[in-house]
Amino acid sequence: MVGEVATHGNLKLKDDVFDDYPIDMPMEVLFGKPPKTRLEIETNEKSITDDGMSGIGIEESCLKILRFPTVADKTFLIHIGDRTVGGLVSQDQFVGPWQVPVSDVAVTLKDHFGKQGEAMSIGERPPIAVLNAAASGRIAVGEAITNILSAPIDDISDIKLSANWMSSIMTDRLKQDLYETVEAISINFCSKIGITIPVGKDSLSMQTSWRNEGDQLINTAPLSLVISAFSPIKNVNKVITPQLKNIKESKLLLIDLGQGKNRMGGSILAQTYNAIGENPPDIDDAILLKNFFTVIQDLNRADMLLSYHDRSDGGLFTTLIEMAFAGHTGIDITLDESENKVLEVLFNEELGAVIQVPEQEITYIKSCFSKINIPATKIGKLNDEQWIKITNKTEIIYSKKLFELKKDWSETSYQIQARRGNSNCAKQEHDELLSDNPGLQTKISFDINQNIVAPFINQNIKLSEIGGKNLFCKEIEESLLENKIDIAVHSLKDVPSSRIADSSKRISYLFLIS
Repeated sequence: MVGEVATHGNLKLKDDVFDDYPIDMPMEVLFGKPPKTRLEIETNEKSITDDGMSGIGIEESCLKILRFPTVADKTFLIHIGDRTVGGLVSQDQFVGPWQVPVSDVAVTLKDHFGKQGEAMSIGERPPIAVLNAAASGRIAVGEAITNILSAPIDDISDIKLSANWMSSIMTDRLKQDLYETVEAISINFCSKIGITIPVGKDSLSMQTSWRNEGDQLINTAPLSLVISAFSPIKNVNKVITPQLKNIKESKLLLIDLGQGKNRMGGSILAQTYNAIGENPPDIDDAILLKNFFTVIQDLNRADMLLSYHDRSDGGLFTTLIEMAFAGHTGIDITLDESENKVLEVLFNEELGAVIQVPEQEITYIKSCFSKINIPATKIGKLNDEQWIKITNKTEIIYSKKLFELKKDWSETSYQIQARRGNSNCAKQEHDELLSDNPGLQTKISFDINQNIVAPFINQNIKLSEIGGKNLFCKEIEESLLENKIDIAVHSLKDVPSSRIADSSKRISYLFLIS
């Protein structure tokens, strides 16, 4: 600890030897006295009526959502970067043998030897700020947490957030949105569940103006909040992914933090029909989210979760489809709703998750969620047919081959990749989605228990024999360190100064005069 927050208004440095304060400076001296900004606004209630989604069919809705950029495959974007540089990436965007980009969380290792690491996730839902800015802030925080909790985190207070604010403050309505959202996520949400937001940034000039034929025109952007979440974790091997495991004696449970409200405002379904909806999703009780976090972590520690995927953009349908893509398996989805409620159940974007659990543990797991007043509903099971089937009551209302759905989902990525790069290569990759690809398979042609560096231990290896100065990259040096190999170099200049100064290293540099 280097200090503590106080209310006396001074910066103080205590000298324990002389028991006095050599520095006792008013903060006004340190920072000056900038004028305080005072904003006076006239608040009002939003009122938006939208009935633009009447008469929508399920077939068309599913196709539109899968091709919508927010939901669609992002492979075109991910492939252009190195996802594993440094050798410490434990979980990148891609999941499972078929490398499907549906990971909820990013995970890195602290070093090359242990299991400790860091988990990172993002949450955002700007479209619903048009309807309710405070709700968009709470959902952004909630989504970041439902994403990151797929990693094994001891306590929710271990999570730290970064908030990236973007808005205009040209109108009273936008000023009101900003104030209400800051208050909603800081005082009324994060503080109640023990999460802090130590860092962030803002851009409050999200507007532009121009003149057209003598008229002054102004366009402003609605509030947008992007939350980044970070947490240390003790075992990266306990991260749960969306990949469905091919275990027939398992079931899929929907954990609904929306508690059956199924609010559709600002949803992807609404956007695909150029609509906005009326009531947006929200998390009405911060403690509900904290309790959800605790139960998921407890179940993970007990090895009762086979897979996990949060519900967000695209709703339950997208969550299940992405899990099926990652697991390369079909799903029988079962609903028990009135006909006019089916779309709401499938496409609402309330916070929640789908978990795959062993069939024999269902009763216990449902009781865990029942104790915290969160519905846990059996929503489906795996099938051997590579089909996605949706049954409402006893009627099959949707049925399509898994590979055809994956091609629809990847269509947007393919079109962008074909225009950006080699169109023939992009087409070959896209056509491959219809094949029964076995995925990445490991075939080891050697004994993994054999110590292949044994002949070199306690031997003087010349630097030139193992790659010259490239030896001193972190990955190679740590590998040599682990096996206690002495390295002979020809000149002191070949060794980085940082390595010479680090006497804590067990690796030996034997300097030879050439």
